[in-house]
Amino acid sequence: SVLTAFYTPTFVPETIYQVLGENGIEPKKLYEPSAGSGVFISEAIKAFPRLQNITSVEKDLLTGMVLSALNSTHPIKTETHVKGLEETSNDENGLFDLVASNIPFGNFSVYDPNYRNPGVTGKIHNYFFAKGLDKLADGGIMAYITTDGFLNSPSNMEARRYLFDRADFVGLAVMPRKLMKET
Repeated sequence: SVLTAFYTPTFVPETIYQVLGENGIEPKKLYEPSAGSGVFISEAIKAFPRLQNITSVEKDLLTGMVLSALNSTHPIKTETHVKGLEETSNDENGLFDLVASNIPFGNFSVYDPNYRNPGVTGKIHNYFFAKGLDKLADGGIMAYITTDGFLNSPSNMEARRYLFDRADFVGLAVMPRKLMKET
C-alpha cells in the first residue's frame, strides 16, 4: 500500500456530516480526494439524501479497485478515479459543494505542473489542501481531517496563507490525540 494509507473510523465522517447538516448544509456534489475504503462516501450517502454525484480519488491500486467495486453499488452516480490527485483533471475544478476527506500527511512533495509554489507542493498535505480548494464551487465547503502541525507549524505557514487568501475559515473541531492510533 502507499505510505500514507490510514483508514478512518466511521464515526468521524458521521460526526462531520451531522454538524454540516445541523447547520443547513445539504451538498449535492461531493469530492473525496483520498477515498481509501470509501467511508466518507458511504456516510455522505446516509447523511445527505439530496446528494446527486460523488467523485472519488484513490491512488493505491488495490484499494482503488475495491473502492470502485463498492462505489458501483451506491444508489447515486459515483465516479472513481484510481490515480493520484495530481493526475486528476482541471475540468473538475469549481464543480463541488463539498470536498471532504482524511487526506494524507507527510514531508514529501507532490509534482503537479499546475502548482509551482514549493510551499504548497513541498508537503503532501499542503498540496491536498490547495488542490481540494480548487475543486470547490463558490460557496462550497472543505472538511478535512488535519493535524495540529498543519495549523501551528511555521513550516506550513505559506500553505495556510495560500488557503486563507483564497477561502474563508469557517471552523475547527479538535479530536482526541490518539484517535487514529486506536483504530
